[in-house]
Amino acid sequence: MTATAFISSLFECTVYLAGRIQKARQTNDTSQSGAAELARELARQQVAEAWDAVESGRLVIREDTGSRLAQFLVRLGKVHVDLSKAAAEPMFSETFRHISETGDQTQALAWKDVDILAAFAAALPPDETALKGAVKETVDSVVKWSSDRLKTQEPESGSTFAYVVDLLSRIIRKFGPILKQDVSENSDLETTIFSSIDHVMRTLPPATSVDFLLSSLDTWTGTEKRERLWGQVLGVIGSSECPKQQSTGVLSKLLEPRKDALPSSGGSSGLSNFIESLLESVLTTSNTESSTLLGKLLAASEHFIPLSLAQRCAERAASAIVEAIPPLILQHATSPPLRGALQTLSSLFTTKSPLLEDLPNLADLMVNVLVLAFILCLVEDGDDMLDECVAVAKVISKSWAQMSCPEQSRVREGFLNIAHSTMQDVRARLESTTVVDALSAPELLEMLQVATFNADVVLPPIATFERLHSNVDLGYVDTPLALFDPETKQTSGPVSYDRDGLSAYGRVLAALLEMFKWDRQILSRHPEMIGYLLLLECAAEDLAPDPEEPNAIFGPTVERTFVASLQEDVSMAITYVFSAAVTSLPPNWHQQICASLKTTAPVPDDAILSQVVNKTFRGATSMETKGLRELRIFRKVLAQIAKTGDITGDEADQWIMLSDSIRKHAPQTSLSVTLTISQAGAECKRLDRLRNELASALSGIPPQRASTEGLRVLRHLVASAPLPDSEGVYLPPQRAVFLLQALQKWVASDEELDEEIDSLLVQLSSGLAPILLTVPGSHWDFIFDLMESSLEASSINDKATYVSLMRTLNLISTVDELASNNKSFRATWLERRTGVLDAFAERLLEKSEKAQSLGLHQDVLLQLLIVARRLQLSIDGDKGFATLLPLLLNPSSDIQLEAYQLLVPLAASRNERIVVEAAVESDQSTAPELPGQLLEILKDVSPSDDDEDLIDSGLALFLPWLLTLDFFEDISIKVKNGYMDHLITAGLVETRLIPIIISSLDLKGPTKPFPIEMWAVDEFYLDMLDDSLPSRFRVLAAHLFYRALTVIPAATRSWFQDLKDRRLAEAISQYTSRWFTPMITEQELARLKEASAAEELSDENFSIKVHAGVREVSAIYTIDDQQMNIRVALPSDYPLRNINVEGGQQLGIPSTKWKAWLLNVQMVANQTGSLVDALALWKKNISLHFEGQVECAICYS
Repeated sequence: MTATAFISSLFECTVYLAGRIQKARQTNDTSQSGAAELARELARQQVAEAWDAVESGRLVIREDTGSRLAQFLVRLGKVHVDLSKAAAEPMFSETFRHISETGDQTQALAWKDVDILAAFAAALPPDETALKGAVKETVDSVVKWSSDRLKTQEPESGSTFAYVVDLLSRIIRKFGPILKQDVSENSDLETTIFSSIDHVMRTLPPATSVDFLLSSLDTWTGTEKRERLWGQVLGVIGSSECPKQQSTGVLSKLLEPRKDALPSSGGSSGLSNFIESLLESVLTTSNTESSTLLGKLLAASEHFIPLSLAQRCAERAASAIVEAIPPLILQHATSPPLRGALQTLSSLFTTKSPLLEDLPNLADLMVNVLVLAFILCLVEDGDDMLDECVAVAKVISKSWAQMSCPEQSRVREGFLNIAHSTMQDVRARLESTTVVDALSAPELLEMLQVATFNADVVLPPIATFERLHSNVDLGYVDTPLALFDPETKQTSGPVSYDRDGLSAYGRVLAALLEMFKWDRQILSRHPEMIGYLLLLECAAEDLAPDPEEPNAIFGPTVERTFVASLQEDVSMAITYVFSAAVTSLPPNWHQQICASLKTTAPVPDDAILSQVVNKTFRGATSMETKGLRELRIFRKVLAQIAKTGDITGDEADQWIMLSDSIRKHAPQTSLSVTLTISQAGAECKRLDRLRNELASALSGIPPQRASTEGLRVLRHLVASAPLPDSEGVYLPPQRAVFLLQALQKWVASDEELDEEIDSLLVQLSSGLAPILLTVPGSHWDFIFDLMESSLEASSINDKATYVSLMRTLNLISTVDELASNNKSFRATWLERRTGVLDAFAERLLEKSEKAQSLGLHQDVLLQLLIVARRLQLSIDGDKGFATLLPLLLNPSSDIQLEAYQLLVPLAASRNERIVVEAAVESDQSTAPELPGQLLEILKDVSPSDDDEDLIDSGLALFLPWLLTLDFFEDISIKVKNGYMDHLITAGLVETRLIPIIISSLDLKGPTKPFPIEMWAVDEFYLDMLDDSLPSRFRVLAAHLFYRALTVIPAATRSWFQDLKDRRLAEAISQYTSRWFTPMITEQELARLKEASAAEELSDENFSIKVHAGVREVSAIYTIDDQQMNIRVALPSDYPLRNINVEGGQQLGIPSTKWKAWLLNVQMVANQTGSLVDALALWKKNISLHFEGQVECAICYS
């Protein structure tokens, strides 16, 4: 039976017995007084027993004990009213006794009694006045006892005082609402509350003190006493006498969901000092607990602090945010006040506090919050505090959006202003493209009331672009631009760059490109932006040849890959716009636009190309003497039109006519038009006529005007040159001869000519040389003199001579190619070729004064190498080798390859000399050695396990080793062994070569080794190296391994046999036996059948048999029908392991001698890897033995 069933049965029996007793009393079965007392005692005893069982825990009733008791006593009262009172007496008395005894055990019972008694009272029917009155009497007694105790108890008595306070809280909370007579009418209780509240709030645990306060406030229904008590409490917890921790705890408890039960502060300033102190803590230390508390207090300010103070606090927190966020765009540390201020205001936004309506700086606040939430959130600096601030800012932003975005228009304007400023600011910690990405966030666009990403909204003002553009200048570092007047150069002020190497203008243009990805029509709506992007492309082009030249867009630290990506983006954007625009041009557009450009008339239509051409052309003509910026932009626009629109001859005529019409007042723009049309390959009648007119004019200019008028005309004539592969004719042969004769007079005169004239004459000669090929005369000597003088005046260390040197190299290549195809001209060229090439060699072998790895220096150096190889230039061996060898480590792969191709014949030439010297020297004390400079470079080449490092190191890892292995080709055994000893002594095979191979081919794991089944690694054509192939260097590493196995097998084998790492040894053995052994074995066995081998092994008594399937060779020597033989077997992972040589019949050869012969064969085969050499030695020893001569040991000759 359950406890509930038991107690129910007990109570039923008690009611039943009491009823029987009562009936017996009425029938006079017993005395009336005795029967009544018996019934009361029965009821009292049963309730007392049940009460004790429940209190002690001996009886656990699942349902509420109080309601059970109430039902029981009500039924007893129906039997007789005295029975219910008698039965209730133990319950009331025990409750009061437990309350009045302050021990720990009785306190626990007291709380239990109070809870049961409260449930009992609540379960009584409304008309049960007797029992309710008894409950009230008990409660009044407890309240009086509590009040007396608080009056007589010292507050410092600790737990007793807290117990009484807690008791009062419980009594008031549990019994106040259910009693007909409000306990607040008890004057003792009111006095007790007001007199005790100060100490309660200052000393008792926050949960206890707040419970007492709220219970006390519930004792009054009117506002006067509630507000008086609340004002007193605010004064207590806000005073300096109340510990801050206590005040914080109390306020935190008060701010829990029950805060709506609190009275109004009524303007009380009791908390003012505390709030001020809390605000200072928030704005200085960013204590999370303090900021959370302050935020909640401000959100519930009507209960705690005066409105003016709340407004002042909110305004100060907002100001702190407004002041802290802008520096974050530049700095890398988040200030503590920001986090605290954000957390404080977050509560106001989440609760939609009315304080926000009166916040004077709300717009500025939201501008900065949005910057933090949507722009600074993209910072990746590992700033944990910033991440926390961003999270809070996002919460505030969402809450603000749900409030219908107050002051939305001002916020949008201010936010975009900061975004635009950040795009430009080189100090910003964010890339400008990142800002654009931030502006594309759908959530942000919705807050700014922008349906979709619209570049017109997020684009910086056009005035910003114009201002930045007007302060930019461009140089003239590329060859075509060298035609312009070098004095035409604007002096730019100092330029600052961001951490990625972009100037302010560069940042804005990069942002514009990013916007184009989101909004493809932005350039169509803003045609002027096309010119700005073309300027960026010009600056990128200038950066490659000359990074030291001041650049208005890119700084010295900019990554070249980043620049290349921007160039690609510009090209894509311009092509996109022009391709669409060109297709919609009217048939006579070129005629119309050229006609309008000749005058000040407006453009013929509103087409985007018309607008762009007009703006850039006007800019070019107006800026003629101030800089090349607009000239270069206009030339790019015209070149793009010519390229995209496939300009015809008639259309080209219109542009040449325009060029001719402006030649006097805008000579550089005129030159730009001519240069662009000629380079577009748009040959036309007007261009042909222009060339002849310019040539005729030049022929008539005397030397006195050569550096002025003559220089201008010469530039224009050079600019009009047709492309080498076009059908255009530069000049008729006779006019070309007359022209060169006139120009020759300039040079021969005593006039001091401008230095640019010689350089332009060289370029002019390159165009005229094919025309004059069949025309003999002194003009050729003039051209050859120009070559030599230009080479002598140039220097690899003088940047000012680079353009002239490049033009000279082009002229030499042109002339040499013409001579190779024309026999009569070849004789003319050969007379002067030696002198020209000697001067050329001096430039090639000129030592750089300082390390230069970028820019025009690299371009010039590469062109020197290319021309040298094309001309098969004879280079001084030692000097040439010493000069070219360091270029194997040059950052340019093109230069590395060209240098290697020139070094290979130099290595072969050196080998020839060393072999001869080794053969004639009788002194064996000095062994042949590899070049020491080469070994030093090999020491500097280190492998890497990183794929990116492999790509970055590139050819520098492999070419020095390929050149080293080239030294082992086609040399005597003696020299080869000397080289081998030198290489092994230096320890470079095991410390450099093998690690490069292992790392590049992933032989050490953890991934699978690089498979080479699709590659023929026995040959590698460096000229065909494909930069787009990611595995190109791994294939080259496999080729290097092949070369090492075949060229220096002994060194490779020695390293392998000494290898201690068994796992690595097994991996290398398997890799070699799978990919290399079959190939090398097949090649070595095939050599035995080659004509050269047959000649060396030729002997009527000698024969060999090849057993390819088992990798074996049998050699047989026959004497008088008797055979001597040996067997040579190659291992499965050849050549990592030694070749095995076994002897057969020896026909009377002494055993000692026979073994020596076999040992020699094995040594030669393993040392050189050549079976032909090994078998030839065995054959030679046998033949010499039977001829009676001394046998041949390994003579190394």
